[in-house]
Amino acid sequence: MLIAVAVLAAAVVGAVAWWLRRNGASDGDPASGEGPGTPEPGPRRGWELLLTSEAEAAFMEGLRAYHEAGGALRVGAEQGVLSTYEPPRLISLHLLADAFAARGDAALHDPQGTVETLLERLAAAERPGVLHLRAGWLEGEVDGMDAVRFAAAVGEAVRPGGWTADARLGALQITVPGDEAGASTGDAGEDATAGEAGPGSGDRALTHVNGTPIKQLAATKAAATKAGGKAPDASAPDASAPDASAPDGGVQDGGVQDGGVQDGGVQDASAPDGGAGVGDAKAGEGGATEESVTGRSVHEANTLMLDLARVLDLYQEARAQRPDAEAQTLLRETVPRLIASSGPGVTWTRPPGPGELRTVLGSTPELR
Repeated sequence: MLIAVAVLAAAVVGAVAWWLRRNGASDGDPASGEGPGTPEPGPRRGWELLLTSEAEAAFMEGLRAYHEAGGALRVGAEQGVLSTYEPPRLISLHLLADAFAARGDAALHDPQGTVETLLERLAAAERPGVLHLRAGWLEGEVDGMDAVRFAAAVGEAVRPGGWTADARLGALQITVPGDEAGASTGDAGEDATAGEAGPGSGDRALTHVNGTPIKQLAATKAAATKAGGKAPDASAPDASAPDASAPDGGVQDGGVQDGGVQDGGVQDASAPDGGAGVGDAKAGEGGATEESVTGRSVHEANTLMLDLARVLDLYQEARAQRPDAEAQTLLRETVPRLIASSGPGVTWTRPPGPGELRTVLGSTPELR
């Protein structure tokens, strides 16, 4: 009898522990590595709209299992960015979620295996929505700035108070408010494809994203639509850039925190042994609404991703030419030019609209 009672008690304790873990008893603290945590109320983010509620649950479970199996990662749900550490990469959650959804039932039956396969394929080469980073990008100091201070200086040069950084990973993320009046990616796409700016913008439209011509991306998507109305698997080598809106994100107070994670500041302890984990994600019901088809929600923010190693290379080149210039002066000149080039070292969670480019490039006509 005592044995039976003990077995029953153990089963109950195990069930409770499983339930607490699955529902985020740790409040979803990314540094705890416990995963998504308790869903928060509110509208679904852009990348979540690409998934049904069932697929979203499987997607997050796949990320959690991948992380717990040793593939350290961090989910920036609000920014729409996934950070991996071995190898160091930033990946758009729009791109990854779209590829996961394209796997259909296979992804639901094996979430972890699907996530692992997609990450291997997506991270193999840079493409729109995927940024390769350089380990050990700054050892020591440059002009009296260590990695944390340099990351902060770059963030303040681009968008004061609207950035986050992972100094150990060498990654900077800039939160950019979405274009107003429907001028975001989906509505400005035709103008951008035609090589013209959106109505009333007075700007030259974006022609490349992470080195890939916008026209090529649009042609790939159009061909897929005519062929069957379904976007190609984003994990394929010629996959197009994610055209979904970036997740909801606001302007945060920029700052530096030498240990731990700070919103709107520098994350200096989010490497695999310092707090990597699966961040929070909102649950929501899937539905065939216009938003769920496009993965876009009006007024949602976009996220610009920068490789700090390549920023450092340009900074040091500029420093050699102008040894007496102030650090912020050099950064305000070199970083916008890197962003405007849309070449290696720069990508977005979705292709930016004219207003989003104005936010990070300012009013300098030659850059826009």
